[in-house]
Amino acid sequence: MHDADKNIELSKYRLSLAAETYRNAKMCFDNKFYRDCINRSYYAVFYGIRAVLALENIDFKRHKDVVAYFNKTYVAFIVSADEAETQLQSVEYMLSFIREYLVKYNVNF
Repeated sequence: MHDADKNIELSKYRLSLAAETYRNAKMCFDNKFYRDCINRSYYAVFYGIRAVLALENIDFKRHKDVVAYFNKTYVAFIVSADEAETQLQSVEYMLSFIREYLVKYNVNF
């Protein structure tokens, strides 16, 4: 098997891992395990990033290096206004959820 074929197979495997982890995140959310949902959501995206990097035969030993490389190589160059707006809306939603949660514990803003 050629390196390119191996990279494609590794990418497919990592993408399937991302999809499985996303399904786990959804189950956590549906069962009100929100902390676990956030954790699994993060890792679903992380595995997706590693799927992209596999196509370039790029990998890192440290988690933070994977994220840094992806941000530097991909995010810095492909962000459009629509993508930024979508991300901003996601952050607004998450912060709204966090605020509501904290208010339950008398942590007011």
